[in-house]
Amino acid sequence: MKKAIILLACMAMFLCYGQEKRHSYHWELNGIQKVMLLISTAETAKTRLDKPWVPPAPLMTLQSLPYSSQDMSDSSPEEAVKMFQANHEQRLANQGTQAELALFACMMGTINCNRGKNKLKNVAFGSQMCQAIDKFSSMAGEYFDPNCIDFRPRVDNDQGSQRIFLENTRNSEIVIVPFFLRLLFEEPVIKPEDGQKRNVTQTISCDIMNMDGNIISSKAETISKAIGPAPATEDEEDTELVNLMAETLASIAASINKFFVAKTSIKLFGPQNDVAFDPRPATVTIDRTQYGPDEEISILKGNHVIAIDLDGYRQADKHIFFIQQDGPISLTMEKTGK
Repeated sequence: MKKAIILLACMAMFLCYGQEKRHSYHWELNGIQKVMLLISTAETAKTRLDKPWVPPAPLMTLQSLPYSSQDMSDSSPEEAVKMFQANHEQRLANQGTQAELALFACMMGTINCNRGKNKLKNVAFGSQMCQAIDKFSSMAGEYFDPNCIDFRPRVDNDQGSQRIFLENTRNSEIVIVPFFLRLLFEEPVIKPEDGQKRNVTQTISCDIMNMDGNIISSKAETISKAIGPAPATEDEEDTELVNLMAETLASIAASINKFFVAKTSIKLFGPQNDVAFDPRPATVTIDRTQYGPDEEISILKGNHVIAIDLDGYRQADKHIFFIQQDGPISLTMEKTGK
């Protein structure tokens, strides 16, 4: 097993740096239940590589999903839920098959990030940038919705961490897909105001990269504020500047969270003039998870199957919804005639 892991790692490094053409990766946004985020690159314009790091290309062919979105759209809500379940089981099988690839992508991303941080220490304000990344990473859980996003500060290169990662991935009942964050720091612009304050403007950009190596979104944040004076000696930590950089990273995290996650609820309405309609006993199934009507739900953006179970009623509307923003989803029910 150890030899196989080393071999795969070497192949992954060759594919990562040696291939220009990327292949389409099997994971798509639809059907994902949780996103894993990992910082894979930390750099400035002075330290960035000519050829940026990308995850290893897929090493194996995986089974396609048994049902398409059109299949589910053409079926009844109940059948669509069953089709989603079949697709879900195939996604889990694919996820288990490529667990080692996901592990090595995350391990190599961690190694690349550490290399980048080592280079940062040799440029102006690089030490503060590294401290800000560490500070942000220790508090990232405050900025990402834990129901939808799992932020990993790193994936360590030791057998214990590898075993836990593989076991959790292969045995997971939810579809978890890694994405990688490329951080680009601009050098802070500092203008002395007086002997006690500095006016600092900090800009940080972030690319969100999928397992294909494609950038699916880019975020940038700039924060300007007055902070305390610089430390008297180089040996003292510039805590306020580090905090400002970490605050800028936190703003990026909020934007990333909004990119992936929607807050929604299901509002049920009865037929016109049906004064006896009561939505409270209804069971709402989204994909394969049950909720109550009006319950606030955090969900990854994308296509979802929504099915309503309420005695005496059935859905009058569609049951495939592309959820892409916050806000309630309204569904009208019609009587079944029973």
